Amino acid sequence: MSRQFGEPTIGRGSAADSGADSEQRELQERFDTTLKGKFDLIRPDQFTSHLPGVAALTISRVEAKDGLVPLLNITAIGTDKNGRRITLDTVQLNERGTLVGRLGPRMEGITRAQILREVLDTFESAGLGAYPTYNVDIEVLPGEVEVKPTDGEKSFKGIEHLHDPRREEFLRKQDGALFMFKGSGQRGFGGMYVYVFDRFLFVDSERTDYAAFFFDLKEPIARDPAMPSPRDPKAFEGWLQQQPWFPPLRMQRTEAWKSGNAVRKFHSGDWERRMQEEIDQRRHTS
Repeated sequence: MSRQFGEPTIGRGSAADSGADSEQRELQERFDTTLKGKFDLIRPDQFTSHLPGVAALTISRVEAKDGLVPLLNITAIGTDKNGRRITLDTVQLNERGTLVGRLGPRMEGITRAQILREVLDTFESAGLGAYPTYNVDIEVLPGEVEVKPTDGEKSFKGIEHLHDPRREEFLRKQDGALFMFKGSGQRGFGGMYVYVFDRFLFVDSERTDYAAFFFDLKEPIARDPAMPSPRDPKAFEGWLQQQPWFPPLRMQRTEAWKSGNAVRKFHSGDWERRMQEEIDQRRHTS
């Protein structure tokens, strides 16, 4: 039997009711801080989900029309016994922080508070709006064999290339680089962020199934006063392609680490700590 969001499930005045009220207040405060009045900044995307039985949440903005309030569509995606993607259910979040809609049997055991908490966790980690960066065309060298896009990492709950808020949060913290840019395109290191440090390059993605790569440089990179502003994409891209450290970025990802040009690291276990240690160790190597 389906149930309406917000239906009371316990008696008024109970200790459990008091706890539910406290949780509701906490979630409302977080919503007011993170999302209230900011729906226009939401980029439609498919995010990793840690809800039981849910592989991903597709979140997109519904434009307000005819005086209606703005809404966010939240669709839960799962997989069937054969590993095929299925839609579990869709609900909507309004600008007051209320989830609207009914949950069907495929979402049995998942509460309104759990869904709202995960949505808030997602945007508190990933941020709102596009991650500020500069796209650069990385033309892959001809003659290389195209590789599988998963880099050997296991897909998250059977679905590939989900936006992982933990990964984006980690990337946003890497403010010690000289500069960064994002490769455009789908092959090689296209679609990945390149952080340029003085002695190494760190290349990673906010999406699942991409491994991270470290390129250790033979010669340190000095700040170049002639470097064009990234706000001038054509000049910036031309300057990048003349740098001696740029050519390895034109390789296929598998070819880059098999040839010894790059070190590959997976996002498994306590990966944030291990990845940060890799970055810090390289930054502090004299």
